[in-house]
Amino acid sequence: MAEEHQLEPLREAISRSKRAKFASGVPLEIVADAERHLRLKFPPSYRWWLLHYGAGYLNGCELQGLYPQKVAERDPRRALSGDIIDLAHRNASSAQYPKHLLEFLSYEKDHAYFFDTEQSSPNGEWPIVRLASGSGKPEPVAKSFAEFLVNQLS
Repeated sequence: MAEEHQLEPLREAISRSKRAKFASGVPLEIVADAERHLRLKFPPSYRWWLLHYGAGYLNGCELQGLYPQKVAERDPRRALSGDIIDLAHRNASSAQYPKHLLEFLSYEKDHAYFFDTEQSSPNGEWPIVRLASGSGKPEPVAKSFAEFLVNQLS
């Protein structure tokens, strides 16, 4: 996990922002269950955000987090708005995006933001890329979720 002092700029940006409305976090067991289900390990700054905030809204749009229930206990017929696992399943079944892109924020009909899970930094962070509507080429945006969120909240 990312060191707490490294995430202080993110914590400060969140506390000052009027553009973010976040929840209160999910337990580590929910994060670990999601990682097992998706067969990946979330980058440290996103993992920290999940544990402290869990889900929420950024600029009025849902910032995908985790529903506070283990995947096996969920009703598979129920769509879970704001849940990164549910969105990953919907995206995989539509084949709209490459499988290595994990969507976490969408500004409807304009552009969406993704973790690029094929590129991991030495500290485990995934870069953030943006896909604009009608564009097939991801555009680099930030080196980590923390950097992305600080930029969005500034």
